Amino acid sequence: MNSQTYWFITGMRDQATAQWNRKRCWGFFDNFAEADAAVVANDGDIYEVEFEYVVIEEHHMGTIAMGTGKMFWYKWDESKQGYNRIPAPAWAPSNIIHWGIG
Repeated sequence: MNSQTYWFITGMRDQATAQWNRKRCWGFFDNFAEADAAVVANDGDIYEVEFEYVVIEEHHMGTIAMGTGKMFWYKWDESKQGYNRIPAPAWAPSNIIHWGIG
């Protein structure tokens, strides 16, 4: 397995709602700092008045990439019109990976 990792950004709705499966991978970076900055800046309008949550996940490069298990969650804050980092939502079990590319 290649040791190079990438950080994938996935916007999604609350997975506990009826339309839980609505999600989109917005892109990836070769380092967490850039991925985090993109989410905090709502780069490319990740929110789109739809994607209340974002997860950034680290994956190894390759086909059916293996996730490292490192992930960071964000939730849209309407009052600041931006995302805040949060603990994983209750509906997001810690043993689930590949939210956006799986």
